[in-house]
Amino acid sequence: SADIETTGLSLEDEIISISFAWTKHDGLAIDLSITGIYYLKKFFENYKGKLIFHNGLFDAKLLIRSLWMEHNTDYVGMMQGLSYFKNFDDTMIMAYLAKNATTKVSLRLKEVALEYVGNYAIEIQDTSKYTKQEILKYNLIDTLATFYVWEKYYTEILSRPYREIFQPSLYSLLKMMLVGLPMDSHRVNEVHTILAGKEKVLKEQIQENNHVIAFNIILQKDACIKANEQLKKLVKPISDFSDIKFNPSSHIQLAKLLFETLELPILDKTKSGAPSTSSDVLKDLENYTTDEDILDLLKFVRDLSEVEKINGTFIKAFMQEKDFLHGNLKLGGTQSGRLASNSPNLTNLPAHGSMGKLVKSCIEAPKGWLFAGADFSALEERIGAILSQDPN
Repeated sequence: SADIETTGLSLEDEIISISFAWTKHDGLAIDLSITGIYYLKKFFENYKGKLIFHNGLFDAKLLIRSLWMEHNTDYVGMMQGLSYFKNFDDTMIMAYLAKNATTKVSLRLKEVALEYVGNYAIEIQDTSKYTKQEILKYNLIDTLATFYVWEKYYTEILSRPYREIFQPSLYSLLKMMLVGLPMDSHRVNEVHTILAGKEKVLKEQIQENNHVIAFNIILQKDACIKANEQLKKLVKPISDFSDIKFNPSSHIQLAKLLFETLELPILDKTKSGAPSTSSDVLKDLENYTTDEDILDLLKFVRDLSEVEKINGTFIKAFMQEKDFLHGNLKLGGTQSGRLASNSPNLTNLPAHGSMGKLVKSCIEAPKGWLFAGADFSALEERIGAILSQDPN
């Protein structure tokens, strides 16, 4: 089993140590600032045995980028590195299949191997907080824990889902992450400007809405009363609070406006029991009023939420990359078996409507290449039918 510690989670971060274990009791950790990466590369090129990782997509991706690729688009080096990571086992996927949970369960190594190694976690996201000795010890425990989990869920290696679907997918997903999504940086900046303009207009339209104007006075009065309750002699006039305005991004303020002030029905609640103000709820609330100002308000708030999400999450991530967007793909990150993604969530990119077109316009094939798309028809349902042997 193997595990790396890095300075961060991006493709360009540095690997500072690596550890190996050949049983759940025996292993070693190597300080790469001392040994360098030459011998590490030679090890992977000559090792003929099985490699075992926990969330191996991350480790293998960083190892290939650091050891074989001279730059982000060094595809010759990428293919060479990939050839040494075709058949590794991933204990996170083994645990995912073994648990087979319909509710969310943690697949983090700390939780999966808790009964073996105990609670040994440190905040490794910031390696500068710890001595090299502490990092190496943490690194080695991770690797021993990985070997333990591999033995614990060993029977999953023999299962059809692991052998035929999950494990063979790792190679393709590694390649996808290393290549990345080709971006047109000039168009990304244009879309950012377009969305910033839309955001500004929507905020102005919301503040000009008659119900919001009245609600702003309520917010200002509440702030005035609260402030004066803290004072013994001096009394502040309401004019001192004229800069307080309705914040459509505040779920608390939005719920107060919709359900207390405008007396719209509460259609759903959050896990904490608060009235939900999700996009679906805002859309459904349109069926409970004929007031044009309320209908406009619901639409403006919904549109603003979408624009802020796309500009703040996706376009911001696009702008941080130069030519290619390298997300983090993850198998076993959902209950359904779907692929998961983060930093950013590439599986959640808008696909339709005006926003979908704007985002898609940022994606462009590099010079000399074509960008093509393909899609399975009901892939998840087909896999589910095959695995369950459902004749229908």
